[in-house]
Amino acid sequence: MRFRWQLAIFDDSFDNLMPIIEYLCLRKEGKVNWQPSLDDSGLFLEHEGKERMGVDWNLGILEIVVRQFEAALVRFQKNQKAIIRSGILGSERVPFLLLQPSSNEISVSLFFIDDEIASVFPIDGICGKGADLYTYVEENRNEIVNQRQESGINEFKSLPFPKGEFVVNLEKEVKIAKELLAIAQSES
Repeated sequence: MRFRWQLAIFDDSFDNLMPIIEYLCLRKEGKVNWQPSLDDSGLFLEHEGKERMGVDWNLGILEIVVRQFEAALVRFQKNQKAIIRSGILGSERVPFLLLQPSSNEISVSLFFIDDEIASVFPIDGICGKGADLYTYVEENRNEIVNQRQESGINEFKSLPFPKGEFVVNLEKEVKIAKELLAIAQSES
């Protein structure tokens, strides 16, 4: 199965989403002279030839998204499900991803929470306790996985991805994003 799971940043006009790896390559070649906003990130999530997230969803602060990707990798080692919350702070309605591993697949679902717990991140140290979010999602899993969005924008539930490739890809995206974050930190 061919898929795409790629962290991205918006270009300098904020009109187009660019994979971080593409930005870094163009930067090394001297073909870009702008700095991306690290407060606005995106995710290309392509499944069976259809883009599911892309420019429709701003995942917010890149560093927060990367920390969640790292936490997901740790959870996958224990064959536990992982949650990734948009890194946008102070917004009432943000996208969440539920990643459920099985022996050979990782199933990905987009969902929203219309409850106070929507501000909580799946990792501690940002807002709330991650364990509380995991408990909430577990207790409401059927409702979450079967919910329908009012907007219908790129709604998806239980998209299967090959587990081994998915994990390798996730590790690669973490490494690439950390390279960009290190560059930004060294230039500030």
